[in-house]
Amino acid sequence: MKLSAREKALVLITALVGIGYLGVVYVLDPLFVSQQAVRERIEEQRVELESLRALVAVRGRYQQRVENLRVRVAEGEAVLLKENKVPVAAAEVQERIHQFGRETGVSIVRETVLRPKQQELFIEIPVELSVKGTLREIQEFLYKIETNEKLLTVPQFVIRSSVSSTGPLSVDLQIAGHMSSGGTL
Repeated sequence: MKLSAREKALVLITALVGIGYLGVVYVLDPLFVSQQAVRERIEEQRVELESLRALVAVRGRYQQRVENLRVRVAEGEAVLLKENKVPVAAAEVQERIHQFGRETGVSIVRETVLRPKQQELFIEIPVELSVKGTLREIQEFLYKIETNEKLLTVPQFVIRSSVSSTGPLSVDLQIAGHMSSGGTL
């Protein structure tokens, strides 16, 4: 059976269409599907990369904040008494009080170390005392307490004599030193 040229052309065209159809179904479609999956995966990874970059930027800001907080904590710890034992810290507070008294001319009449008070992150060591001096001397004494490099507070202050009198003033007060309670600030 001989095929005419026209039939040969039809068979050839049909074969080419069949091969083309099979190529599209078995080669191009899977290629396009895999390309679409790759594009979707690339987009997912791009979004993930952007979120990670945002986290890295935020991390840098948080690291800076942590460093700033560490500096502030170190500054806060520097004003606390360094001793680990309450009696030693109380002795340091008393020593500072006596030093301020000598420097300002205030005489310390009575002095008592009170029971330490546990606060959240520190221990307050109060020293109750009575002092005598002129208004100017007591003002200088209190100023020295306020400007001391260690944190000293005056939780109680009572003037026992009249301010208008010409003689020395009698003042009862508490001066409290502060030390770390062992926890971290």
